[in-house]
Amino acid sequence: MACVPANRTGMASGISTTTRFTAIVTSVGVLGAVLASRTHAALDMHAGSLADPDAILDATFLSRLLAGDLAHAGAGSDTILRIARESFASGFAASLAVAGACALIVAAAVWLLGRMAPTGENVKIGVSGTLDDIVR
Repeated sequence: MACVPANRTGMASGISTTTRFTAIVTSVGVLGAVLASRTHAALDMHAGSLADPDAILDATFLSRLLAGDLAHAGAGSDTILRIARESFASGFAASLAVAGACALIVAAAVWLLGRMAPTGENVKIGVSGTLDDIVR
């Protein structure tokens, strides 16, 4: 808030908060979708090793698995429990990879934008006015 004029701090605070919460909600949705799709793909890949995959890999099983309830998701079979753990770990790893890639992209953008900001050499000290007036 220190970089905006005092009469605009309310607006800047609102924009900052809105941006932050929009990013949080979007990231939960995107990372959840990555987790679900990658976990489902890994389950499909391992389904061939099960005797009756359609009876085992039902909606209840998938809901428990994606919620992280691995003990109940794979109840009754060590093979199912192993497949559930491996599939969930695969989905979680994919989510972390997407989150890491997004963090690197945002860090690069912040670094590039930070290099374009006025430095001490081209900012006049003690001058009031808008940022455009100060930089001139």
